Amino acid sequence: MVRFRITLFLCVLLFISCQSNTESIKAEKRDWVESIYASSKVQSVNQYAHYAEVSGRLLRYHVREGDTVNAGDLIAELDGVNLETRLKIAQYQRDQVSSNQSRIQELRLQIETAQNQLNRDSSDFASQQRLLKSGVGSKSQRDLRQLKYQQSQSQFRSLTLRLRSLQEEIYAQLKQSQQNVALAKNQRDAFRIYAIRKGRIYELRATTGELVSPQQPIALIGDAQQFLVEMEIDERDISKIKDGQEVIVKLDAYSETFRAKISSISPHLDAQTQTFHAEARFEGLHPAFYPGLTAESNIIIQKKNQVWVVPLKALLENQYIETSQGKKKVTTGLRNAQFVEITSGIDVQTEILLPQ
Repeated sequence: MVRFRITLFLCVLLFISCQSNTESIKAEKRDWVESIYASSKVQSVNQYAHYAEVSGRLLRYHVREGDTVNAGDLIAELDGVNLETRLKIAQYQRDQVSSNQSRIQELRLQIETAQNQLNRDSSDFASQQRLLKSGVGSKSQRDLRQLKYQQSQSQFRSLTLRLRSLQEEIYAQLKQSQQNVALAKNQRDAFRIYAIRKGRIYELRATTGELVSPQQPIALIGDAQQFLVEMEIDERDISKIKDGQEVIVKLDAYSETFRAKISSISPHLDAQTQTFHAEARFEGLHPAFYPGLTAESNIIIQKKNQVWVVPLKALLENQYIETSQGKKKVTTGLRNAQFVEITSGIDVQTEILLPQ
């Protein structure tokens, strides 16, 4: 009898203990936002690392960090003194060839004189021919006029041929000298680093006297006003990501959050990280950002107003909820780490038992 009373007492204590570990709640309405998290970093629009075309020692920078440059502006020079001298020699040789144009002009004046003489001798020979036919004059005078006319023809043809030959010679020399100048300039410019497009100098990555190579970036340049956030998206989530989706961005450097919209999605999976690369451009007014800032991005997949939700831990076996009337089967919708949407199976009056 005593043993029976002890057993009954323990059962009552166990029942009370179980009841005390159970919390009673009801479904509640919430505005639902489904989002996907992505680790991110800030970059400026059209940002690029600038590389030297050749190896050489950095002679000097022509800009400072924070400066704004236009396309074609000189950023830096490498040591290429010999190439500068070679360019000057090529330019001098080109100028020397160009000065030969005076020889052409001189020859043209000689041809003009010879042409006038040829016209006079031709006219004199024709007149003497007519006089001889009419019985005036002598054959020796006509032959003398003819000889002079033939000599003028020869002189004119000779000068014309000399002009053509001189023009071809000077043209070939000029073309070769211009090619030499262009080659020397390209070689010289390979040691000069110019901006590709307009932007802001965010970083200069070498020091004066340092040996740089085409594998080493010498400057980081990007847009001064427009920024974007680069995101790495897990392969399990990429099918939900679309152009134009809203992104909420939290930066460690700022207390407030910022809004952006997805502008591009890479179709290529990075085999090392098993992620897809995507970009979102910031919208509206925002402070001046700095490339490289770390960020946390939440990509908004969908929004629902006033949906019925319960804590996720109330869901049993992914389809049941324990209630005061017993276990009930429910249909679920959206879910996150805390809540799950209930679309059918219970109502607002259902008392849900939530284990502690």
